Amino acid sequence: MDELDGSAARDFTRRYALALGLVALLSIAAQIAVQVALHRARSDAAVVNLAGRQRMLSQRLTMTALAAERDPAFIVTVASVLGEWTEAHQRLSRGDDLANAGRDNSPAVRQAFADLEAPFAVMSRAAREPLDPAALLRAQEDFLPGMERIVALYRSEAEARVSRLITLELSLCGLLLLVLVLEALVVFRPAVARLRQAIHERERLREQEFANRELQIAADTARGIGQDLHDGLGQTLTALSFQAQAAKQPVLAAGLAEAVAQCRAQARRLAPVAIQAAGLEAALRELTDSTARAAGVACNLEWTAPGPPAAGWSDLFHICQEAITNALRHGRARTISVRIGPRSLAIIDDGQGGAKGADGVGLQSMRARAKRLGSELECGPLPGGGWVVRIVLP
Repeated sequence: MDELDGSAARDFTRRYALALGLVALLSIAAQIAVQVALHRARSDAAVVNLAGRQRMLSQRLTMTALAAERDPAFIVTVASVLGEWTEAHQRLSRGDDLANAGRDNSPAVRQAFADLEAPFAVMSRAAREPLDPAALLRAQEDFLPGMERIVALYRSEAEARVSRLITLELSLCGLLLLVLVLEALVVFRPAVARLRQAIHERERLREQEFANRELQIAADTARGIGQDLHDGLGQTLTALSFQAQAAKQPVLAAGLAEAVAQCRAQARRLAPVAIQAAGLEAALRELTDSTARAAGVACNLEWTAPGPPAAGWSDLFHICQEAITNALRHGRARTISVRIGPRSLAIIDDGQGGAKGADGVGLQSMRARAKRLGSELECGPLPGGGWVVRIVLP
Protein backbone atom coordinates (compact mmCIF):
# COMPACT_ATOMS: atom_id res chain seq x y z
CA MET A 1 0.00 0.00 0.00
CA ASP A 2 2.80 2.42 0.84
CA GLU A 3 4.58 1.47 -2.39
CA LEU A 4 1.39 2.23 -4.34
CA ASP A 5 1.00 5.61 -2.65
CA GLY A 6 4.67 6.41 -3.28
CA SER A 7 4.36 5.50 -6.96
CA ALA A 8 1.29 7.69 -7.40
CA ALA A 9 2.96 10.57 -5.57
CA ARG A 10 6.12 10.28 -7.69
CA ASP A 11 4.09 10.15 -10.88
CA PHE A 12 2.06 13.20 -9.89
CA THR A 13 5.26 15.06 -8.88
CA ARG A 14 6.91 14.30 -12.23
CA ARG A 15 3.86 15.44 -14.18
CA TYR A 16 3.48 18.57 -12.08
CA ALA A 17 7.18 19.46 -12.45
CA LEU A 18 6.98 18.86 -16.21
CA ALA A 19 3.93 21.11 -16.48
CA LEU A 20 5.51 23.90 -14.45
CA GLY A 21 8.77 23.60 -16.37
CA LEU A 22 6.97 23.83 -19.71
CA VAL A 23 4.99 26.88 -18.60
CA ALA A 24 8.18 28.49 -17.24
CA LEU A 25 10.11 27.86 -20.48
CA LEU A 26 7.28 29.22 -22.57
CA SER A 27 6.97 32.29 -20.34
CA ILE A 28 10.72 32.94 -20.56
CA ALA A 29 10.70 32.53 -24.34
CA ALA A 30 7.75 34.90 -24.58
CA GLN A 31 9.49 37.49 -22.41
CA ILE A 32 12.68 37.28 -24.47
CA ALA A 33 10.78 37.73 -27.73
CA VAL A 34 8.68 40.61 -26.37
CA GLN A 35 11.64 42.36 -24.74
CA VAL A 36 13.68 42.20 -27.95
CA ALA A 37 10.75 43.62 -29.89
CA LEU A 38 10.20 46.33 -27.27
CA HIS A 39 13.90 47.24 -27.32
CA ARG A 40 13.74 47.76 -31.08
CA ALA A 41 10.45 49.63 -30.84
CA ARG A 42 11.79 51.93 -28.12
CA SER A 43 14.34 53.44 -30.53
CA ASP A 44 11.82 53.93 -33.33
CA ALA A 45 10.64 57.24 -31.88
CA ALA A 46 14.21 58.57 -31.72
CA VAL A 47 14.87 57.51 -35.32
CA VAL A 48 11.65 59.03 -36.67
CA ASN A 49 12.31 62.20 -34.65
CA LEU A 50 15.87 62.48 -35.98
CA ALA A 51 14.69 61.91 -39.55
CA GLY A 52 12.05 64.63 -39.17
CA ARG A 53 14.64 66.94 -37.62
CA GLN A 54 16.98 66.25 -40.56
CA ARG A 55 14.25 67.46 -42.91
CA MET A 56 13.82 70.58 -40.78
CA LEU A 57 17.63 71.16 -40.71
CA SER A 58 17.80 71.08 -44.51
CA GLN A 59 15.18 73.86 -44.64
CA ARG A 60 16.99 75.81 -41.93
CA LEU A 61 20.30 75.44 -43.80
CA THR A 62 18.80 76.92 -46.95
CA MET A 63 17.18 79.83 -45.10
CA THR A 64 20.39 80.59 -43.17
CA ALA A 65 22.43 80.57 -46.40
CA LEU A 66 19.99 82.98 -48.03
CA ALA A 67 20.27 85.25 -44.96
CA ALA A 68 24.08 85.05 -45.05
CA GLU A 69 24.02 86.20 -48.66
CA ARG A 70 22.61 89.50 -47.44
CA ASP A 71 24.42 89.62 -44.08
CA PRO A 72 27.87 87.98 -43.73
CA ALA A 73 27.27 87.74 -39.96
CA PHE A 74 25.18 84.55 -40.67
CA ILE A 75 28.18 82.70 -42.14
CA VAL A 76 29.05 81.17 -38.75
CA THR A 77 25.43 80.03 -38.29
CA VAL A 78 25.49 78.40 -41.73
CA ALA A 79 28.60 76.43 -40.79
CA SER A 80 27.02 75.32 -37.49
CA VAL A 81 23.78 74.21 -39.14
CA LEU A 82 25.74 72.48 -41.90
CA GLY A 83 27.74 70.48 -39.35
CA GLU A 84 24.63 69.46 -37.43
CA TRP A 85 22.80 68.55 -40.64
CA THR A 86 25.74 66.48 -41.95
CA GLU A 87 26.15 64.65 -38.66
CA ALA A 88 22.44 63.76 -38.57
CA HIS A 89 22.61 62.50 -42.13
CA GLN A 90 25.63 60.31 -41.33
CA ARG A 91 23.91 58.86 -38.24
CA LEU A 92 20.78 58.03 -40.18
CA SER A 93 22.46 56.58 -43.26
CA ARG A 94 25.62 54.88 -41.98
CA GLY A 95 25.85 55.27 -38.19
CA ASP A 96 25.59 52.52 -35.56
CA ASP A 97 24.43 54.45 -32.49
CA LEU A 98 20.70 54.13 -33.24
CA ALA A 99 18.79 50.86 -33.45
CA ASN A 100 16.77 50.42 -36.66
CA ALA A 101 18.82 53.19 -38.36
CA GLY A 102 22.22 53.56 -40.03
CA ARG A 103 23.70 50.12 -40.51
CA ASP A 104 20.39 48.48 -39.47
CA ASN A 105 18.33 50.33 -42.11
CA SER A 106 15.96 48.24 -44.15
CA PRO A 107 16.74 47.73 -47.87
CA ALA A 108 14.02 50.26 -48.77
CA VAL A 109 15.49 52.92 -46.47
CA ARG A 110 19.04 52.23 -47.73
CA GLN A 111 17.84 52.67 -51.31
CA ALA A 112 16.10 55.92 -50.35
CA PHE A 113 19.34 57.24 -48.83
CA ALA A 114 21.24 56.16 -51.95
CA ASP A 115 18.80 58.17 -54.07
CA LEU A 116 19.36 61.12 -51.73
CA GLU A 117 23.18 61.16 -51.99
CA ALA A 118 23.29 63.40 -55.09
CA PRO A 119 21.17 66.28 -53.71
CA PHE A 120 22.89 65.87 -50.33
CA ALA A 121 26.32 66.31 -51.97
CA VAL A 122 25.13 69.39 -53.91
CA MET A 123 23.69 70.99 -50.77
CA SER A 124 26.88 70.24 -48.81
CA ARG A 125 29.06 71.94 -51.45
CA ALA A 126 26.69 74.90 -51.90
CA ALA A 127 26.59 75.54 -48.11
CA ARG A 128 30.36 75.92 -47.87
CA GLU A 129 32.28 79.08 -48.77
CA PRO A 130 31.86 80.52 -51.21
CA LEU A 131 28.10 80.13 -50.57
CA ASP A 132 25.87 79.34 -53.53
CA PRO A 133 22.33 79.93 -52.19
CA ALA A 134 20.77 79.40 -55.62
CA ALA A 135 22.33 75.92 -56.02
CA LEU A 136 21.42 75.13 -52.41
CA LEU A 137 17.81 76.07 -53.04
CA ARG A 138 17.60 73.96 -56.23
CA ALA A 139 19.17 70.92 -54.50
CA GLN A 140 16.79 71.29 -51.58
CA GLU A 141 13.82 70.81 -53.91
CA ASP A 142 15.15 67.31 -54.62
CA PHE A 143 16.34 66.63 -51.06
CA LEU A 144 13.10 67.42 -49.19
CA PRO A 145 10.85 64.88 -51.05
CA GLY A 146 13.50 62.21 -50.57
CA MET A 147 13.71 63.00 -46.86
CA GLU A 148 9.91 62.98 -46.64
CA ARG A 149 9.96 59.50 -48.16
CA ILE A 150 12.58 58.32 -45.62
CA VAL A 151 10.55 59.70 -42.70
CA ALA A 152 7.46 57.92 -44.05
CA LEU A 153 9.42 54.68 -44.40
CA TYR A 154 10.75 54.93 -40.83
CA ARG A 155 7.25 55.61 -39.53
CA SER A 156 5.60 52.77 -41.48
CA GLU A 157 8.30 50.30 -40.46
CA ALA A 158 7.91 51.33 -36.81
CA GLU A 159 4.14 50.85 -37.02
CA ALA A 160 4.67 47.47 -38.69
CA ARG A 161 6.96 46.42 -35.85
CA VAL A 162 4.37 47.49 -33.28
CA SER A 163 1.73 45.49 -35.15
CA ARG A 164 4.00 42.46 -35.25
CA LEU A 165 4.70 42.91 -31.53
CA ILE A 166 0.97 42.95 -30.80
CA THR A 167 0.47 39.86 -32.96
CA LEU A 168 3.43 38.14 -31.29
CA GLU A 169 2.15 38.91 -27.81
CA LEU A 170 -1.35 37.69 -28.64
CA SER A 171 0.07 34.57 -30.28
CA LEU A 172 2.26 33.80 -27.28
CA CYS A 173 -0.67 34.38 -24.95
CA GLY A 174 -2.81 32.02 -27.04
CA LEU A 175 -0.01 29.46 -27.13
CA LEU A 176 0.40 29.68 -23.36
CA LEU A 177 -3.34 29.13 -22.89
CA LEU A 178 -3.20 26.20 -25.30
CA VAL A 179 -0.30 24.70 -23.36
CA LEU A 180 -2.24 25.11 -20.13
CA VAL A 181 -5.27 23.38 -21.65
CA LEU A 182 -3.07 20.57 -22.99
CA GLU A 183 -1.41 20.23 -19.60
CA ALA A 184 -4.81 19.99 -17.96
CA LEU A 185 -5.83 17.26 -20.44
CA VAL A 186 -2.55 15.39 -20.85
CA VAL A 187 -0.77 15.97 -17.53
CA PHE A 188 -3.11 16.92 -14.71
CA ARG A 189 -6.19 14.89 -15.62
CA PRO A 190 -4.26 11.59 -15.95
CA ALA A 191 -2.31 12.44 -12.81
CA VAL A 192 -5.50 13.13 -10.86
CA ALA A 193 -7.04 9.94 -12.26
CA ARG A 194 -3.96 7.99 -11.19
CA LEU A 195 -4.08 9.60 -7.76
CA ARG A 196 -7.79 8.84 -7.44
CA GLN A 197 -7.10 5.26 -8.50
CA ALA A 198 -4.31 4.97 -5.94
CA ILE A 199 -6.60 6.28 -3.21
CA HIS A 200 -9.34 3.87 -4.28
CA GLU A 201 -6.86 0.99 -4.35
CA ARG A 202 -5.58 1.99 -0.92
CA GLU A 203 -9.13 1.94 0.46
CA ARG A 204 -9.80 -1.40 -1.24
CA LEU A 205 -6.65 -2.92 0.23
CA ARG A 206 -7.53 -1.50 3.64
CA GLU A 207 -11.01 -3.01 3.43
CA GLN A 208 -9.53 -6.28 2.21
CA GLU A 209 -7.03 -6.32 5.07
CA PHE A 210 -9.83 -5.67 7.56
CA ALA A 211 -11.95 -8.43 6.00
CA ASN A 212 -8.98 -10.82 6.07
CA ARG A 213 -8.48 -10.15 9.78
CA GLU A 214 -12.17 -10.80 10.44
CA LEU A 215 -12.05 -14.03 8.43
CA GLN A 216 -8.92 -15.15 10.24
CA ILE A 217 -10.47 -14.41 13.63
CA ALA A 218 -13.62 -16.32 12.63
CA ALA A 219 -11.54 -19.25 11.36
CA ASP A 220 -9.44 -19.35 14.54
CA THR A 221 -12.58 -19.21 16.67
CA ALA A 222 -14.26 -21.98 14.70
CA ARG A 223 -11.11 -24.10 14.85
CA GLY A 224 -10.98 -23.64 18.62
CA ILE A 225 -14.62 -24.62 19.03
CA GLY A 226 -14.14 -27.64 16.78
CA GLN A 227 -11.09 -28.72 18.75
CA ASP A 228 -13.04 -28.34 22.00
CA LEU A 229 -15.89 -30.40 20.55
CA HIS A 230 -13.51 -33.12 19.47
CA ASP A 231 -11.33 -33.21 22.58
CA GLY A 232 -13.98 -32.33 25.14
CA LEU A 233 -17.56 -33.29 24.32
CA GLY A 234 -16.52 -35.94 21.81
CA GLN A 235 -14.28 -37.71 24.30
CA THR A 236 -16.95 -37.50 27.00
CA LEU A 237 -19.60 -38.99 24.70
CA THR A 238 -17.18 -41.72 23.64
CA ALA A 239 -16.55 -42.63 27.28
CA LEU A 240 -20.31 -42.73 27.97
CA SER A 241 -20.79 -44.92 24.92
CA PHE A 242 -18.24 -47.42 26.24
CA GLN A 243 -19.96 -47.36 29.66
CA ALA A 244 -23.34 -47.97 28.02
CA GLN A 245 -21.92 -50.91 26.13
CA ALA A 246 -20.38 -52.26 29.34
CA ALA A 247 -23.74 -51.84 31.11
CA LYS A 248 -25.39 -53.71 28.27
CA GLN A 249 -27.60 -50.79 27.22
CA PRO A 250 -27.57 -51.19 23.44
CA VAL A 251 -30.16 -48.50 22.70
CA LEU A 252 -28.32 -45.96 24.79
CA ALA A 253 -24.99 -47.06 23.32
CA ALA A 254 -26.33 -46.68 19.79
CA GLY A 255 -27.65 -43.18 20.57
CA LEU A 256 -24.37 -42.16 22.11
CA ALA A 257 -22.48 -43.56 19.12
CA GLU A 258 -24.65 -41.46 16.80
CA ALA A 259 -24.05 -38.40 18.99
CA VAL A 260 -20.30 -39.07 18.86
CA ALA A 261 -20.44 -39.30 15.05
CA GLN A 262 -22.36 -36.05 14.78
CA CYS A 263 -20.03 -34.34 17.24
CA ARG A 264 -16.99 -35.45 15.27
CA ALA A 265 -18.62 -34.37 12.00
CA GLN A 266 -19.29 -30.93 13.43
CA ALA A 267 -15.74 -30.82 14.80
CA ARG A 268 -14.35 -31.61 11.36
CA ARG A 269 -16.53 -28.87 9.84
CA LEU A 270 -15.29 -26.33 12.34
CA ALA A 271 -11.68 -27.54 12.33
CA PRO A 272 -11.15 -29.12 8.88
CA VAL A 273 -8.09 -31.03 7.81
CA ALA A 274 -5.02 -29.04 6.81
CA ILE A 275 -6.15 -28.06 3.32
CA GLN A 276 -2.74 -27.11 1.96
CA ALA A 277 -1.26 -30.41 3.16
CA ALA A 278 -4.08 -32.76 2.12
CA GLY A 279 -5.16 -30.85 -0.98
CA LEU A 280 -8.44 -29.12 -1.78
CA GLU A 281 -9.96 -32.17 -3.46
CA ALA A 282 -9.36 -34.39 -0.43
CA ALA A 283 -10.70 -31.74 1.94
CA LEU A 284 -13.84 -31.22 -0.14
CA ARG A 285 -14.46 -34.97 -0.48
CA GLU A 286 -14.25 -35.33 3.29
CA LEU A 287 -16.61 -32.35 3.64
CA THR A 288 -19.21 -33.76 1.21
CA ASP A 289 -18.94 -37.29 2.60
CA SER A 290 -19.29 -36.17 6.22
CA THR A 291 -22.22 -33.93 5.25
CA ALA A 292 -23.95 -36.82 3.51
CA ARG A 293 -23.49 -39.09 6.53
CA ALA A 294 -24.40 -36.50 9.17
CA ALA A 295 -27.37 -34.87 7.40
CA GLY A 296 -28.64 -37.91 5.50
CA VAL A 297 -28.62 -36.10 2.16
CA ALA A 298 -27.01 -36.73 -1.23
CA CYS A 299 -23.91 -34.54 -1.23
CA ASN A 300 -21.26 -35.15 -3.87
CA LEU A 301 -18.19 -33.52 -5.37
CA GLU A 302 -17.58 -33.11 -9.12
CA TRP A 303 -13.86 -32.33 -9.52
CA THR A 304 -12.41 -31.24 -12.86
CA ALA A 305 -8.64 -31.58 -12.98
CA PRO A 306 -6.30 -29.83 -12.48
CA GLY A 307 -8.47 -27.78 -10.14
CA PRO A 308 -8.02 -24.15 -9.07
CA PRO A 309 -4.68 -22.59 -8.02
CA ALA A 310 -3.47 -23.60 -4.57
CA ALA A 311 -3.40 -19.98 -3.37
CA GLY A 312 -7.22 -19.92 -3.15
CA TRP A 313 -7.86 -23.34 -1.66
CA SER A 314 -8.66 -22.19 1.86
CA ASP A 315 -11.16 -19.55 0.75
CA LEU A 316 -12.79 -21.92 -1.77
CA PHE A 317 -13.17 -24.60 0.92
CA HIS A 318 -14.85 -22.23 3.36
CA ILE A 319 -17.16 -20.90 0.64
CA CYS A 320 -18.25 -24.49 -0.10
CA GLN A 321 -18.64 -25.18 3.60
CA GLU A 322 -20.81 -22.11 4.18
CA ALA A 323 -22.91 -22.72 1.05
CA ILE A 324 -23.61 -26.34 2.12
CA THR A 325 -24.57 -25.15 5.61
CA ASN A 326 -26.99 -22.57 4.14
CA ALA A 327 -28.47 -25.16 1.78
CA LEU A 328 -29.22 -27.49 4.69
CA ARG A 329 -30.26 -24.86 7.23
CA HIS A 330 -32.28 -22.42 5.10
CA GLY A 331 -33.10 -24.34 1.92
CA ARG A 332 -33.83 -27.78 3.39
CA ALA A 333 -32.02 -29.29 0.43
CA ARG A 334 -31.92 -33.07 -0.11
CA THR A 335 -29.38 -33.04 -2.93
CA ILE A 336 -26.23 -30.91 -3.00
CA SER A 337 -23.61 -30.90 -5.73
CA VAL A 338 -20.24 -29.19 -5.47
CA ARG A 339 -18.73 -28.60 -8.95
CA ILE A 340 -15.23 -27.22 -9.13
CA GLY A 341 -12.86 -26.68 -12.04
CA PRO A 342 -9.65 -24.78 -12.82
CA ARG A 343 -11.40 -21.39 -12.80
CA SER A 344 -14.88 -21.92 -11.41
CA LEU A 345 -16.83 -23.10 -8.39
CA ALA A 346 -20.55 -23.83 -8.18
CA ILE A 347 -22.63 -25.27 -5.31
CA ILE A 348 -26.03 -26.38 -6.60
CA ASP A 349 -28.87 -27.74 -4.44
CA ASP A 350 -32.55 -28.59 -4.85
CA GLY A 351 -33.65 -26.52 -1.88
CA GLN A 352 -35.86 -23.48 -1.56
CA GLY A 353 -33.15 -20.84 -1.28
CA GLY A 354 -29.94 -21.78 0.43
CA ALA A 355 -28.77 -18.16 0.81
CA LYS A 356 -32.02 -16.77 2.09
CA GLY A 357 -30.27 -14.79 4.80
CA ALA A 358 -28.94 -12.26 2.30
CA ASP A 359 -27.56 -10.04 5.02
CA GLY A 360 -26.34 -12.87 7.19
CA VAL A 361 -22.81 -13.28 8.45
CA GLY A 362 -22.34 -16.44 6.37
CA LEU A 363 -23.16 -14.78 3.06
CA GLN A 364 -21.05 -11.76 3.96
CA SER A 365 -18.17 -14.12 4.73
CA MET A 366 -18.56 -15.83 1.35
CA ARG A 367 -18.64 -12.49 -0.47
CA ALA A 368 -15.52 -11.33 1.38
CA ARG A 369 -13.67 -14.51 0.48
CA ALA A 370 -14.75 -14.28 -3.16
CA LYS A 371 -13.58 -10.69 -3.28
CA ARG A 372 -10.23 -11.71 -1.81
CA LEU A 373 -9.92 -14.16 -4.70
CA GLY A 374 -10.55 -11.30 -7.16
CA SER A 375 -14.06 -12.46 -8.02
CA GLU A 376 -17.69 -11.67 -7.21
CA LEU A 377 -20.08 -14.09 -5.53
CA GLU A 378 -23.22 -14.89 -7.51
CA CYS A 379 -26.16 -16.62 -5.86
CA GLY A 380 -29.78 -17.06 -6.82
CA PRO A 381 -32.55 -19.45 -7.83
CA LEU A 382 -32.29 -21.78 -10.80
CA PRO A 383 -34.92 -21.70 -13.58
CA GLY A 384 -36.09 -25.25 -12.88
CA GLY A 385 -35.98 -24.88 -9.13
CA GLY A 386 -33.20 -25.08 -6.62
CA TRP A 387 -30.41 -22.68 -5.73
CA VAL A 388 -26.90 -22.00 -6.97
CA VAL A 389 -23.87 -20.26 -5.48
CA ARG A 390 -21.19 -19.52 -8.09
CA ILE A 391 -17.88 -17.72 -8.50
CA VAL A 392 -15.60 -17.44 -11.54
CA LEU A 393 -11.93 -16.97 -10.75
CA PRO A 394 -9.98 -14.33 -12.69
